[in-house]
Amino acid sequence: MRHISQRLTFTFPFDETRDKWDETMPRLGTMLRQAGVTRLRCGGVWATRDDSSGCVNETARQLTRLGFDCSIDYTLCGLWS
Repeated sequence: MRHISQRLTFTFPFDETRDKWDETMPRLGTMLRQAGVTRLRCGGVWATRDDSSGCVNETARQLTRLGFDCSIDYTLCGLWS
């Protein structure tokens, strides 16, 4: 059996000052599952390499809890430390 990798790009609007993580991330998870996604490379505005804070880190944590295999791609992040 051969593994075929497919690349999909999703833009999902989310404002952490207005939207709730525990309501929004399950919706995103459903959308990704419907597209057949199981592995994610996450990027966004801010990430920390030690996983202490950052919206990208929290997104990866939330989606990992939902069963996705997530990694952070710092080349896709605006700010990182």
